[in-house]
Amino acid sequence: MERPGPSRRDLLSAISAAGASFVLPAAGVQAGESHASSRGVVAAGSQAAADAGKDMFRLGGNAADAAIASALAMTVVDPANTSIMGRTHILIVKPSGETIAIDGRTAVPEAWRGGEKAAGGGVVPIGGNLKSFEYALRRHGRLSLAQVVAPAIRLAANGFVVRKNLAYAWARQAPLLAGDPHARALFLRPDSSPPRDGETFKQPRLADTLSVYARDGSAGVIGLTAADDLRLLNAAGNKLTRADVMDYRPLDAEWLYFRYRGWRIWTIGRQGYGYLLEETLSILEAFDLKAMEEAQRWSTMLLAQRLAFRDRAAALGSRPEALREPGHLTRQRGELRTVLAGSSARNYFKAAPAPSEPHDTTHLAVVDGSGMAVSLTQSIGPHFGATAASPHGYLFAHSYQMATGRREAARDVTAMLPTILESPDGARISLGAAGSDRIPGAVIRAIVHTIDLGMRPRQAVMEPAFVIHDGYVQASAEFEATTLDQLARLGFPLRTVGRFEGEHFGLLHVARREPHGTSFSAAADTYWDGGTASL
Repeated sequence: MERPGPSRRDLLSAISAAGASFVLPAAGVQAGESHASSRGVVAAGSQAAADAGKDMFRLGGNAADAAIASALAMTVVDPANTSIMGRTHILIVKPSGETIAIDGRTAVPEAWRGGEKAAGGGVVPIGGNLKSFEYALRRHGRLSLAQVVAPAIRLAANGFVVRKNLAYAWARQAPLLAGDPHARALFLRPDSSPPRDGETFKQPRLADTLSVYARDGSAGVIGLTAADDLRLLNAAGNKLTRADVMDYRPLDAEWLYFRYRGWRIWTIGRQGYGYLLEETLSILEAFDLKAMEEAQRWSTMLLAQRLAFRDRAAALGSRPEALREPGHLTRQRGELRTVLAGSSARNYFKAAPAPSEPHDTTHLAVVDGSGMAVSLTQSIGPHFGATAASPHGYLFAHSYQMATGRREAARDVTAMLPTILESPDGARISLGAAGSDRIPGAVIRAIVHTIDLGMRPRQAVMEPAFVIHDGYVQASAEFEATTLDQLARLGFPLRTVGRFEGEHFGLLHVARREPHGTSFSAAADTYWDGGTASL
C-alpha cells in the first residue's frame, strides 16, 4: 500500500523541530531554590506557549502559573483556536490529590431564548477565559498576574512566526474574516490576504489590552472594552448586555475520580464528557487490550466508545451515576463482544462523508516537580470563532447554540476532556486533546497507549490512529494495509487520511513527571504546530 509522507518508523525515530518530545532529568534542589515545584514540563499547541510556561518555572512559579502563562500565550499565537474571549476547562490535581475543576465555558446572553439562526456578531457568547485564568491563578498559583501575562504581551507586541498548520487554517477562513471590518483590519493584510507560513505577525492592539489585564485584571479589560464590544454586537442583533459580562463567573465544577487497571484517573464531570470516558474505560477493562492484535484492539476501543457515547444525554443530565451500575456495564460489554464476533460494526457508525467545517480547540498539559498537574483546554468554536473581532485586538467566540437558534443550556456544551493520570508507583501524567468531537477518542487512545501498552509520551502521541469523527471512523494512512482491511471487513466505515491533508486524529498533548520528580517527558502532536519545554 502506498502511504503518503513519512512512515510510522520515520516519525517515531525523529523529534520534531518544534520539540515533539524529550526526556529530561530533574535538577536537584540547589541553595536558593525555593520549591521542587519550580521545575516542570509543558506541552502546548505552540512552542512559544510552551516556552512561556517554562519561563514561569524560572521565576519560581508552579504548574498553575505555567499553565495560565501558556494559555494566555496561546490566545496570542493561535487565533484560529482560542482568544482571550474564548472558553476553557481547567483541571488541577495537587500533590496531595486535592482536585479542582474550573468551568470557564462561554455563556449565552440571559435575554437570549433561542429563535432564528445567526452568524458573525450575532453568535457571540460571554467569554470565560480571562476571568477563569485570573481565578485559577489567584487560588492556586504563586506568581502575580503581571508576571504570568508578560510573555503573552511580548508575543503580541513583538510578533510570532506563523507556522504551516495555522497558515493553512488562516487561508481557509480568510474570506470570512474579510467580511468583518475589525477582523479584516486586525487579522489580514491590507490586501485582505492572510499571513503566510514563516511570516511574523504582530498584534499591538491585543498587546495593549493584555497590558491592561496584567495591571487591572479582568475588571480593567471590561472597563476598557465593554462599551465598544457591546455596540458592535448589539448592532448585529446580539442580546448581550453589560450585566451579562459583569455577572459572569467561572464555576467550581464537578470532577470525577476513578481507577483503570490500578491507575488513578481524574477528569471533569457532567460539564463535559467525563462520565462517558469513565464508562468507556469501564467497558474496556473487561478486555485484555495488550494481548490483542492491532486491528482487534482498535475495533474494541472504537466500539466501546461508540456504545458509551449513546449515553450522552444521561452523562450530561441529572443522573449520570447510573452509567456506573454493574448491570448496565455488563450489557454494554456483552453487546461489544457480539459485534466483535460478527461484521456488524457498520450499524454503529455513519458512512464516511465529505470533510466538514473544522471545529477545533487547543490543549496544554503541565506537571511540576512537586507533582502538581494541570490539564487545560480552550476554544472559540470553529476556526477563528465568530470571524468577528473587537477593535481592542481579539476575536470573539462562536456559540453553537446561538448559531443554531436552539437554547439548550446557560453555558455552551463542549467535548473538552482534560484528564490527569497517576500510576501505581506515583508517576503523574497530564493529558488532553484538541479537535472537537475527536477529543474523546484521542484521550481514550492516550490512556490505552499509556496504561495498557506502556508507551512513553512521544510514542503515545505519534502512533497512527483511528478516531470517531462526525459519526464515522477516520483512519490514518500510516496504518498497514492489513489493519485497515481487517477493520473494513468488520464493517467499519473508514475514511483514510494522510498526514499532510489538513486533518488530524485529535491533537494530543501529554506531560509526564516520573515518581519523586526524577525526570520529565512530554509530547506535542505534530499534526499541529505544538511544542514542549521543561526546566
